[in-house]
Amino acid sequence: MIDVDIQATWTTLLAALGGIAIIAGGVKVIVGLFSPFKALRERVDRFEEKREQDFQRFVVAEDSLKLLMRSLLVIIDHEMADVPAEKLMEIKEMLRTFLINRP
Repeated sequence: MIDVDIQATWTTLLAALGGIAIIAGGVKVIVGLFSPFKALRERVDRFEEKREQDFQRFVVAEDSLKLLMRSLLVIIDHEMADVPAEKLMEIKEMLRTFLINRP
């Protein structure tokens, strides 16, 4: 009688562990199905961060170009119309400030 109870207990225990192993395997397969989507989402997020950084660089480059063009216009005006040197000094200070504060 005791042998039958031990055998029944072991059979029940092994059946329960086998069931847990099957369920864990199923969960692993289901998680594996969604893993490519997670990897793709992470990749898209990295691209979005890089795109934002590139946009910020373009903004800084655009500001630099605007200041450079403004400086060239003042130099051309000075050469053509004898603009006072004060305007040149003002632009020079703007350029100096921009270059010092440039990221």
